[in-house]
Amino acid sequence: MAAAWQVIHGAIAGDEAVRALAPGGVWDRPLKAGSGPGATPGAFQADGADPGMIARVLPSVVVLAGPELPFIFSAINARTAYVSVWYAAPATRSGKETIVAMDRAVCELVDERLWPAEDRRWPLWSYVDSRTETVESTVFPGTLQTMRRIAVELAGDPLPTRRVE
Repeated sequence: MAAAWQVIHGAIAGDEAVRALAPGGVWDRPLKAGSGPGATPGAFQADGADPGMIARVLPSVVVLAGPELPFIFSAINARTAYVSVWYAAPATRSGKETIVAMDRAVCELVDERLWPAEDRRWPLWSYVDSRTETVESTVFPGTLQTMRRIAVELAGDPLPTRRVE
């Protein structure tokens, strides 16, 4: 359900409170240092002595589709998609507090919310599902990270579709 990811990413990326807490940006792909394809240069603070070296990850949010659960197919699972919201911040006390604040802002935005159908056929309902423990990143030393999973379900009856003749 690609629409689920698009709705959640768009809401988070457009929210002023989240953007204020995440000076490294709200991204639609995993954080990647450098300037090549897929890089997220705004998420990193360069080392003043050597601009090519990354000094630290700035507080950032990454919104990804999935992970889907490996359950046996059922009508419930066919109506539910998951969005992963990753938070990253420097491994300091204030970094941990920033992760908590970013998560709180995202949860206030998406928990138990109905998203009208607009250009989709079905309205969507989102709610906060689970969160992993905050740990130090193995990819970016000196960086804390955690992931919040958001469930998005089809809500109500579909909108009527136009017949193509």
